[in-house]
Amino acid sequence: IFGSIQSGVVIADTSGHIKMVAGKDQGLNNNTVLGIFIDKQKNIWTGLDNGISKIEYNSAVSFIQGYYDIGTGYCMEQHNQNVYLGTNQGLYYINKENFSNPLKNRTDFQKIENTNGQVWAIFAEPRKQALLCGHNNGIFVINGTKAKKITPPEINGAWIFKPVPNNHNLIIAGTYRGLTLLKHSPLKGWEFITKIEGFDESSRFIEWDTDGGLWVAHGIKGIFKLYFNSDYTEIVNLKSFSDFAGLDDISNFTFAKINQELMMVSNHGIYSGTNHDTFNHNPIEFYFNDYEHFPSQIKQDPEGNIWFFINEGVGVLRLQEDGTYKHISNPLLALKNKLVNGFESIYFWDSETTFFGVEDGFGQYSISSDINYYQPFEIHIRPFKNQNDSYTNFYTNSLTPASTQKIIPKYPYQHNNFDVSYSATWFGNGNLKYTTWVEGYENNWQPWSETSKRQFTYLPEGDYTFKVKARNIYGVESLPASFKFSVAPPWHRSTLANTIYITLALFTMILFWFITSNLVRNAALKEKKRQKDNFKEREEKLKHEALVNEKEMIRLRNEKLRNDMLYKEKELANSTMHIIHKNDFLKKIKTELLKIKKDNPQTTIDKRITSIVSSIEKDIHNESHWKVFETHLVQVHEAFLKRLNESHNKLSPRELKLAAYLRMNMSSKEIATLMNVTPRAVENNRSKLRKKLNLEQGHNLVDYIMNI
Repeated sequence: IFGSIQSGVVIADTSGHIKMVAGKDQGLNNNTVLGIFIDKQKNIWTGLDNGISKIEYNSAVSFIQGYYDIGTGYCMEQHNQNVYLGTNQGLYYINKENFSNPLKNRTDFQKIENTNGQVWAIFAEPRKQALLCGHNNGIFVINGTKAKKITPPEINGAWIFKPVPNNHNLIIAGTYRGLTLLKHSPLKGWEFITKIEGFDESSRFIEWDTDGGLWVAHGIKGIFKLYFNSDYTEIVNLKSFSDFAGLDDISNFTFAKINQELMMVSNHGIYSGTNHDTFNHNPIEFYFNDYEHFPSQIKQDPEGNIWFFINEGVGVLRLQEDGTYKHISNPLLALKNKLVNGFESIYFWDSETTFFGVEDGFGQYSISSDINYYQPFEIHIRPFKNQNDSYTNFYTNSLTPASTQKIIPKYPYQHNNFDVSYSATWFGNGNLKYTTWVEGYENNWQPWSETSKRQFTYLPEGDYTFKVKARNIYGVESLPASFKFSVAPPWHRSTLANTIYITLALFTMILFWFITSNLVRNAALKEKKRQKDNFKEREEKLKHEALVNEKEMIRLRNEKLRNDMLYKEKELANSTMHIIHKNDFLKKIKTELLKIKKDNPQTTIDKRITSIVSSIEKDIHNESHWKVFETHLVQVHEAFLKRLNESHNKLSPRELKLAAYLRMNMSSKEIATLMNVTPRAVENNRSKLRKKLNLEQGHNLVDYIMNI
């Protein structure tokens, strides 16, 4: 490696062959190189007349961009000693020898006339002299460095070219609106034949099936399968996504041929086995289980390796001798987020070199690089400082580990706001990520972030260890760098404050003793008064209990009287029923005897029956029985008769007796038996009683008597 005064850096092999010349045009700050250094990752560091530059010479990924000013890369092809590059600016070509020359410059890339604008695809048929170029304006035939448009004005935008199986003189091109048929003849070369009618959807991804059908994938409308007539000028059968089984989602499909097997690829699954219009998940999905979703595109190179685009990056499944695949992505991480999102492209140059379209040109990947992507690196704290201090602390994970930190600074509580910055001595591709942990304040490491500084404020007093570590794009983590520090307690928890607290505590104890003594004395007086009040309350309670007991005795006595009354009522009822039954019985006997007497007059029986009837009459009207009955009646219904007499003082004794019978709920027939009158007479007496009680028509006499 030579540092020059006017030409930048010159790199040559030991035989003197120049491998690279890098000057200001290629990215150095200026062309005067005053110092050169090689780091562990084999990067070339240059000390320049104005600044420092780094050349990643040994990186597996390099770029054709920036300085060459060819635009965003979309496709690439080799043909007849030229290399053709399709970009968003047009179609460029460069001689193959110049393309491999490390001394090439921007003038070596020439734009083909009439190709200004977006180039989507380049197709080279090995047996043909001309190229086909899919352009935003249509389809061009490229002969060397000349371009000729062969499609009519209504054909805009050609995405892709697919030769017809077993007929390399026919090609079907997918365009913005449907399909176009091209044909090659020895005299005319490639020429436009027709737009194939019957299908007008955008056909960016197309692929032939073994049964002669052409698969077409539309980003939104799903998958179609087309069948053509014999000369491929007309579609005779069309199947849409509704005709297929086994698909969970119909959007964002692409196609791939892996080991001659057709696969349908999307970020939600990889499918194969399209026999009988049924899709099945392909076992190749196993290699993508560690990702959130499946790749958007896959493509197999001539060596059998499978390349894929996923998560805005690229990787490869390298074919092993046993037929399995090994997942490789670390060397390609430099391409992450540089690919043309949604329009990723890949070109296999040879078994060791692969090209990719990137935002500002093309990226080149070579497997011959001997970089150790898992090389360890260091993290450094630069600096750690209190926001109120003018000095800073610098620490690293290897030079000053936490176990040998000799000075542990102690910061005042009022200055517990801190700034810390950190960086890592790793200079490969991609951004580093950092994680931190304030041990003693946080429970664990914080989430990874590209931020290389942190602030934390208002830490409580205590001992802390700030830790930080870095991780590169290959997943390699540095050892953590640590810095110990302490935050002093606030002034109200200082030694002086503690002395004041003790003094106040003693004073408080004395004051507490004095107050407690007064409280005890007052409590004794209150207790004496309380006992006196309790005695008085107890006395009142006993008086109350005596009164309650007396009331209970009265209640029991009244209960006994009520029970006696009920008993007498039962006796009265029994006596009444007895008299009623006896009188009924005697009346029946009297009636029978009178009947016998009537049937047999003037006999001895007549005299005898007359004697018996007289005895019965005497018994019925026996005053002693009635006096006993009336005594019971008065005893039972004394209160009722008294209330009735008070409210109606003009009632006769016979009417009072009738009212008592009615209160006993006796029928007119039963009352007639007791009073030795007819039921009709009883009804008359009831009517007289209603009048004396001043009852209106419709009022029930018995209900009135019951409620007195």
